[in-house]
Amino acid sequence: MKFDYDVAVIGAGSGGLTVAFWLSAAGKKVALIEGGPIWGDCTNFGCVPSKALIDISKHSPELGFKKALKLVRERREIIQDEESPDKIESKNLKLFQWFASFKGDNTLNITDSEKSQITAKKIVIASWSKAKKIEIKWVKAENILTNEEIFEQTDDIKNLVIIWGGYIGCELAESIAALGVTVHLVQRNKDLVPNEEQESRDLLRKIFEEKGIKVHTEMTATSWTDTEITLTSKDEKMSISVP
Repeated sequence: MKFDYDVAVIGAGSGGLTVAFWLSAAGKKVALIEGGPIWGDCTNFGCVPSKALIDISKHSPELGFKKALKLVRERREIIQDEESPDKIESKNLKLFQWFASFKGDNTLNITDSEKSQITAKKIVIASWSKAKKIEIKWVKAENILTNEEIFEQTDDIKNLVIIWGGYIGCELAESIAALGVTVHLVQRNKDLVPNEEQESRDLLRKIFEEKGIKVHTEMTATSWTDTEITLTSKDEKMSISVP
């Protein structure tokens, strides 16, 4: 059977781009398919903006939240410009900016205006993840931010409640607090980053509290109004003011 492409790569994030560029350089005929934003989580929502935020908050905290986020987006655009559609296709591969679905073992439907199909001898799935936005009946939808939305904020934020003290929550808490935002970090477990060693957990909490981050462990958010959020545990109930 003759195929349209040697390899079709679904997903143009860091993994998909690396595979597609490498195979193209090796002489393979490659199709790269992406239905969402090119560059994937790492460039758009993950490593690039989060590490830029860490750097800016460390060296220029006087900028404040709004200006720091603007600078984060500008730094991100530099990388995005290096991986524009034209530059991707200059690597001798074909980019389809549509979603793909399997029609057979070697056949993909490419969702565009023509409902086209392509075939490939091999297909690599490197599809991107997406943050799930949880509906909370007592919180306005516009007040709930995910990792995909926090870096797109164009207004100042005075108060931020971060629910879940894993490494992403802790990373955001430290950087955003350094920019003058009052940060509450709510964790239902006994410690932050619960998968790490106890010594690391204790040290992290100590550092955060010294930096003014308000850490609430073994607590769950149970209700919300326009001015406060209520946290509860087995033995305690408290309210956080969020004007």
